[in-house]
Amino acid sequence: MYISLAIKEESPEISTKNPDKYQIKELIGTGKSDFTGSTQTRIYNIETAAKRFNGLVIKPNEEFSFTTILGEVDETTGYKEELVIKKNQTVPEFGGGICQLSTTMFRAALNTGLKVTERHNHSYPVHYYNPPGTDATVYVPKPDLKIKNTTDDYLLIQTRIDKTTRKFYIDFYSREDLFNVELIGPEVVERTSEGKLRTTLKQIVKNKDDQEVFQDIFKSFYDNPANYPSPNQIITEKPKDWSGRQWDEYYAKFGGMIEELRKD
Repeated sequence: MYISLAIKEESPEISTKNPDKYQIKELIGTGKSDFTGSTQTRIYNIETAAKRFNGLVIKPNEEFSFTTILGEVDETTGYKEELVIKKNQTVPEFGGGICQLSTTMFRAALNTGLKVTERHNHSYPVHYYNPPGTDATVYVPKPDLKIKNTTDDYLLIQTRIDKTTRKFYIDFYSREDLFNVELIGPEVVERTSEGKLRTTLKQIVKNKDDQEVFQDIFKSFYDNPANYPSPNQIITEKPKDWSGRQWDEYYAKFGGMIEELRKD
């Protein structure tokens, strides 16, 4: 028995069939980060996520969402467990390392002169994203990194990884480089004895006639890394040299993890 089905073909808005239409000719900006010290699992996650963005074309004046393009992050989408910052913990979870991409994407947008419409820093400074103030954390669906292609041209995103030098790159290509960009900072505006840190980073974008198009200031606040321990760093019993008040404050912050570890 055969059944005839009506088929309606729809062409995608962006296609490789007519690449000349998009006039993508020139490298207009690059973001770079260093993943030295990463485990093989973390590098695997970086490579897996990079495939989602490599070859992506952004339309003129389009705002794109990093987490929307990234999609689901779990075992079914090819990721492995690696450390992530989640709530008040540093714990293994599928996709650990993806922020290497979002951080590099943020830097590429800054250097290119595109408008970053949403960006969040990590809870504490992470050495993969030094210097502090130039990172961007993501977690599906929030927090997100959003960038607007503030040009009338198509934008092509290319990713590349150098395992020898432990460097990760994101390149932006378009018809031509339209902007001159000045980055001031990141500057440390506050550093406390408790390990907290505040930074500012200013992006000034001008056209080729040296006229200012826009400027942004990205403010970052980082907590003390000791407040985000991994499970193997959690103390489950009150140390002898701690006062009752010290233990109460510690338990108020990490009590949930302590009880879970005690069950094990």
